[in-house]
Amino acid sequence: MSTVEKIDKRLLKTYLTLKRAMVTLSPYVQEMEIKSDERGIFITGVIYVGMDSFTVTIKPDRMLRRVTDELVKKEPAMIGGRISVDDVKLCLAALYSPLGQLTEHISEIRRVTGLFKSEKIRRFIVWRRIKAKELKDGKLKTKRTGRKRARA
Repeated sequence: MSTVEKIDKRLLKTYLTLKRAMVTLSPYVQEMEIKSDERGIFITGVIYVGMDSFTVTIKPDRMLRRVTDELVKKEPAMIGGRISVDDVKLCLAALYSPLGQLTEHISEIRRVTGLFKSEKIRRFIVWRRIKAKELKDGKLKTKRTGRKRARA
């Protein structure tokens, strides 16, 4: 198998993962598109929760597979009315939207964190909520881009 065939198979697998995610996420994320740039291939879209909107960038990784599997399992409960669709949308926004957009919704995110059974997804939502709180309080530490020069 040549290198080109390996790359083509990997791109095809990534594309199919994104298409599956688009089908699963279509009730929750509007204006979805598959885009590609120097960062790779990803989905962009908008989630509307109440009167607020969140822009999301969804990368094809293991977390996306976990989320889509969880949503497929939760579909009967959402249809039956036991789980609110807005809660699911808020969880998706907590996972995939920029931290700056989450700062106004920290307490709501805390309320819906337990919606997913997967511990990895829950821990990631909690971590994102903590980072959004740090950003809101002005305590978020960013990576340094340059080195300190040694004084002579």
